[in-house]
Order: sequence, then structure tokens, then C-alpha cells
Amino acid sequence: MFIRLPLSTVTKLHVYGVTEMPLPYTKFCAIFGGLPALTHLFLYDYRVELPARSMSSALFPSLSSLHILKSDAAAESDPTLLIILSAPKLKHLFIDQFCDGMMEGLVQYPEWSATSPRYPSLSSLTLVLSKNLELTTWRLVEQSFATVTSLAVFCAQTNQLSEVLNEPSSNASSSTDVRWPSLQTLLGGGLRFPNDIEPLRRAVRQACHRPAAMKATYSGAHLSGKI
Repeated sequence: MFIRLPLSTVTKLHVYGVTEMPLPYTKFCAIFGGLPALTHLFLYDYRVELPARSMSSALFPSLSSLHILKSDAAAESDPTLLIILSAPKLKHLFIDQFCDGMMEGLVQYPEWSATSPRYPSLSSLTLVLSKNLELTTWRLVEQSFATVTSLAVFCAQTNQLSEVLNEPSSNASSSTDVRWPSLQTLLGGGLRFPNDIEPLRRAVRQACHRPAAMKATYSGAHLSGKI
């Protein structure tokens, strides 16, 4: 017996991009507009084509976690849909193969900075980097996701991140000049000990002595030694 359940009851969804052509914005809204209960969304090689003109947001009222993933070696993960995604309950965001161009592409849209913070409930951000990020990109990441309490970064050197952690924040929506003022956990993987760890350890120690500074712990995969 085959039973078709109503889409309005779906809470978890895995979606794979099956074509190199991005999905038009109007079709994206039509597909996901009927999923009010959706809580966990996994997108693999999934691209959305945004119109040149201004656009309204696609509301995901119940979305708690979003994974933007890369499954095809020839494809790139595409976080463009974050520009149109309105998810007031989003707590966990995972972006695969993140790079400088992705963040720069997001902030060029007026819709991205129309509300700040973009995702007020966001507490966990995980970035798997395709290459090391520039210092300016880390600043944009902090400004866009300043509410996180847990930051995980994989496959990266830490020099630029360490420098950003010790800079005063220029985030207008923050009540303090400390970057990521609510940060409690900093997780890293694919790093070398001690070259990649030492700058980060110094940054955390210095930040913890600043007023209203983060209280962070650091753990890394396949590492030995203590902070």
C-alpha cells in the first residue's frame, strides 16, 4: 500500500540538485512554500537563480537547521539562497566548501543586510573551507553571524581568524566591541600542531581578558596538546 503524506507535515528533507541549471526563484518559493513544518533541510549541489530586481523572502517558519552541502566533485555548494531565506528559528547552519567569493556574493545584495542580525536565533555555525579565508572575509562572517555561541571551522589555517578575534567589532547591532561576544566553543579540524594552534590559543587567551569578551574553548581533530 502506498500512502501519500501531505507536504505540510514534512519535518526533515534532503534535496539533491540534478541539473547544472539553477532553480528559478519563483519555483523555489512555490516548492518550499508548502512546507510550514520543515525543521531540518539538507541541500546537495542545489542552486537558486535570483532575479535582478528586489525580491521578497521565502519564509521557513519552523526551520531549525540548514545544511548546504557539496556531493559532486565538479560542483560547488551555493549559499545564495540565504539571501531570500527568512528563518527566524534557525539555530544551526552548515556550509560546505565555503570560500571568499561566497561571502562577498552574499553581502552585495541589499536584502542580506536589510535585517540585522540576519538569523537572530542562530547559535551554531560550521564552515568547511575550500581554501583559507582572507581577513576581510572573516570580518564579514563575524558581522553576518555575530550571534553564534559555537563556531566550527575545518580545513583552514588560523592566522586570519586569530587576528579577527582580537580586533574590535564594527558590528552596529552589537552592544559590545568584542567580536562574537557570545562565543563559547571554537572547534577546528584539519589543523597542524603547533603552527596553526598557537596563534589561535594566544587569541583566545587575549580575548578572554577583554571586557565582555568571549569565553571560548578550542578542540581540534587529530591534535594533541592543551590550550
